[in-house]
Amino acid sequence: IRQGLFREDLYYRIAVINIHLPPLRKRKEDIPLLAEYFLRFYTQKSGKKITGISAQAMKILQSYPWPGNVRQLENTIERAVALETTEIIQPERLPESLRSNDSRPQDHEPFLLPEGPFDLEAFLASVESSLIRQALRQSGGNQVAAAQRLKLTKGSLRHKIQTLQIKV
Repeated sequence: IRQGLFREDLYYRIAVINIHLPPLRKRKEDIPLLAEYFLRFYTQKSGKKITGISAQAMKILQSYPWPGNVRQLENTIERAVALETTEIIQPERLPESLRSNDSRPQDHEPFLLPEGPFDLEAFLASVESSLIRQALRQSGGNQVAAAQRLKLTKGSLRHKIQTLQIKV
C-alpha cells in the first residue's frame, strides 16, 4: 500500500476476513487428497492411464516436509506422471530428495529403467512436454521467457510445442 502497488480501499475490503492456512508440513492428512487431485489432473492432461499412487510412494510423500508447500507437491506429482510407465506411481518416480527419507538403498541413477520393454522416445517426449508446460506456466505463458528459461530459441520452443501438441 505504501509503495502504491496495492489499492488501499481494496485492501480494507478484503481484510475483513482473515484466513489462516497452515503449511502443508502441518497438514499431512491433506497430502493424499491433494496428491490424488493432482494425479487426476495431470493424467487427464497427459492422456496417460495412471490410476493411483502406490502405498510406499504415498508414505514417502507424507513423510516429506514440503518446504515448497502445495506448489512443490503439484510439481512432484506432475513429474511422476511424466516419468511413470505403469498404471501406479512408484517410489522410483519420485525425486531423490523425497526418497532419501526412505530407508531403502538408493540407486544413484536419476531414473531407474523398469523391467521389460521401455518406450524411451515416449518417455523423453513426456518429460520434455512436462518441462515445457512448467516453463510456460512459470513465465505466465510468455514463450520468449519460457524459451530463455529452457535455453532454447523461440523458434525451437514453438516447434516443440507444435510437435508435442502442447496447448498454450
